[in-house]
Amino acid sequence: MGKILTFTISYVDINHPDEKVHINAVTTGLQLEGAKFVGPPTKTVLNMRQVRTAQVVEWFPDATYGGFKGDICYTGTDEAGNAFRHSDVTQGCVNIMVERCQWYVQTEDTLIQVLSFPSPIPRFPAPR
Repeated sequence: MGKILTFTISYVDINHPDEKVHINAVTTGLQLEGAKFVGPPTKTVLNMRQVRTAQVVEWFPDATYGGFKGDICYTGTDEAGNAFRHSDVTQGCVNIMVERCQWYVQTEDTLIQVLSFPSPIPRFPAPR
């Protein structure tokens, strides 16, 4: 939590000049609120028969996602291209885990309570 998560979704398909793969988030089930695609999808020819289409996804989990665990799914849909081929859809999922925040300041907390929270930053001793 508190950091941007970046990951790449990719699908491999047959290498046809008229083939296009579209990557989309699945709209049912778990969602990552605020996740966005970064830039256009990239195409990489793997060999004479295969091409990979990849899409970078970026997401910043807010405090409501603390402790979240789940599969976030995407689909890769290839266009038919011509009358002799049909469109096909493949679904793949990414397992996401967000660490739970261990402590946070609330409006009713006093300064004394806040100072008693564990801190990753060394504190100076109180003056005598």
